[in-house]
Parts: sequence; structure tokens; C-alpha cells
Amino acid sequence: ELELELELELELELELELQFGAQLIFSVCIQIQRFIIFIDYTNHFEQEADAVFSGKIEVGESYFGGKRKGNQGLGVAEKSS
Repeated sequence: ELELELELELELELELELQFGAQLIFSVCIQIQRFIIFIDYTNHFEQEADAVFSGKIEVGESYFGGKRKGNQGLGVAEKSS
């Protein structure tokens, strides 16, 4: 009777360890799947950005300028034009 009790206890322990192992493996698989999806999205956006930002870029001279004359901002009584 004692042997049977020990055997049942060992079987229960083994079953719990196997369940924990299966849960751990499942959790790791989910993490790997999420990582693969993340990498796919990253590659997709990188390719899209390469397509959008490829080619020559021209900057007009009028974009860059010196300091503006006169007072600037809201509430200034007399603004220069």
C-alpha cells in the first residue's frame, strides 16, 4: 500500500512537471512568433521607407534665410512686413 501511494505521488509529480514544461515551451513559442512578426513588420517598413526616400532631394535656397527685421510674434503692436 505504501509503494502504491509513493508510485501515485511520483506519477502526479511527473505529470505536473510535464505540464509546466509544456506551458513553458508554449510560452517560448509564442514569444518567438511575436519576434518573427516584429521582424517582418520592420523589414516591410524599411523597404517602404527605401522606396519613398530614394532618389534626389533638392532644397530650395528660399528655405534658408537670415534674421528677420523688426519685432516678431503675437501681440506686437506694429509689425514690419
